[in-house]
Amino acid sequence: MRYDLRPLDGIRSIRTKLGLLVAVAIVVASVLAVIGTRLGVSPWATVPIAVAAALAVTQVLAKGMTSPLREMTLAAQRMAQGDYSQRVHASSRDEVGELARAFNRTADLRAPGRAGEPRRRGVEPWACRAARGTGADRAAGAAGR
Repeated sequence: MRYDLRPLDGIRSIRTKLGLLVAVAIVVASVLAVIGTRLGVSPWATVPIAVAAALAVTQVLAKGMTSPLREMTLAAQRMAQGDYSQRVHASSRDEVGELARAFNRTADLRAPGRAGEPRRRGVEPWACRAARGTGADRAAGAAGR
């Protein structure tokens, strides 16, 4: 698995992370603009460099913030094909991290041989319940035959 830089994982709110993202981008751009000005570099050269650096920092931080969403998308596509072995790296403590942990719990319940109801291709939900032996489901299964 590829490693994603996730320096904001300890922050509990996605809104706070986004605010920090904007603040860091502004600080990077401002510091580079001041350094460029003090070195006698024209603002026409300093500003584009500062903006490019701020965008690079933003890209790195945003990639770490959204990597669990990309992982969940890929895992959900695999689950749709019946592969419930996929899990998502859930290290952040914000809403996206909570979603990733819930996703993993759901995958654990849906995996064949687990406590949840195993769903396999071609098996109707009533057949799964009937196999577990509840009276109402047996009646529904018998009526459907």
